Amino acid sequence: MLNEIIILGEYGSSFKDALSRHFPLQFLEEGNAEVKGKVVVMEEAHEIALLYQLGAKAVYCSSHPEAIISEIKSHFNEESLSKPLSQYLQTKDSEYLARAERCLQFANNPQVPILLLGESGCGKTHFAKALHTLLRPETPFVALNLLEFSRGTLESALFGHKKGAFTGATSEREGILARANGGTLFLDEIGALSLDLQRKLLKVIEEKCFYPLGSQKPVQVDFHLVSATCDDLKKKIEEEKFRADFYYRLSGHHFLMKPLRERTHDIELLLKSFQRSYSRHLHFTEEALASFRRYSWPGNVRELSHLFHKLQCQRSSVIHELTELKEDTLKKTLPEMISELESAVFKREFELHQGKPNKVCQGLGISKSVFYRLQEQIMGAGLTMINC
Repeated sequence: MLNEIIILGEYGSSFKDALSRHFPLQFLEEGNAEVKGKVVVMEEAHEIALLYQLGAKAVYCSSHPEAIISEIKSHFNEESLSKPLSQYLQTKDSEYLARAERCLQFANNPQVPILLLGESGCGKTHFAKALHTLLRPETPFVALNLLEFSRGTLESALFGHKKGAFTGATSEREGILARANGGTLFLDEIGALSLDLQRKLLKVIEEKCFYPLGSQKPVQVDFHLVSATCDDLKKKIEEEKFRADFYYRLSGHHFLMKPLRERTHDIELLLKSFQRSYSRHLHFTEEALASFRRYSWPGNVRELSHLFHKLQCQRSSVIHELTELKEDTLKKTLPEMISELESAVFKREFELHQGKPNKVCQGLGISKSVFYRLQEQIMGAGLTMINC
């Protein structure tokens, strides 16, 4: 994995900006750099041997950013990044994948917090797990959805507590922060955190230690922080519901995940990835795939995943056009919805009993006069009836 690039020397801001569009950077002045395991870019070539002796992973000398970028990409072969990441982010969008790869490069430095943004259900938790699996697979991944806790229980869940710290604390409990030590801490729905807990967590991030509730002994921690939200945090800052200093500390690098309606070209890839979890194979007709692409997916990838599971439970393995994906169903008037339901139920019974009036009437609990009215209204004229 390509670590951050250290720039030695007095390069101009345009040079740094050019490189920062492709690689994570740590801007260090000459003579103050810890170069072990790092990629070093410098203007003068006279210290190359010394830098390699100090453990530099690679050293490049040039005053032209285009040459540096080309050499680094060629040497480290970006395919080594994109191939494993593409196993977790199913997309045909090269620009989207490139942004994800850049996020992966930043996440390679555990001191750079990652903030994942996007609508509910678009895959933020899945992407956080992918970052961890690709970069720190042997370390713990500890996730916490902040909306699942009340204000009182959340503080205890985060920091842990000593026995007797508060009413009901009948035993000592290790908190999420301690469990994440040495690994990745993923905090979902970070926008739900109270201002008081934002202040306390900010202190933990900066000082790398905390006190469990009821304890006078500090606990040292060091974890890579990944957080996620579907809230507009900048708006919450304006409304004084979110601390600006906490926001800037969280967003060492932020990655905006696209909603599924903006990447409908990826639906077939996602369906194939879901299929790998099932032994029963589903076949989607072109009509079904077209209805998938027309739908706006308010629940995003999570909604698509749930629908795939539902289809796995149906009798037929051939999936045709899905009428349940019609838009704006709830915007229809009550008479319109009743009419559609009446039509669907009548068609079902009509086909089940091969159009036999007596059996259809018995199944629906209607009179023959109602049957003939619905037949004319729903099924149309020209049907051959079997009077039995």
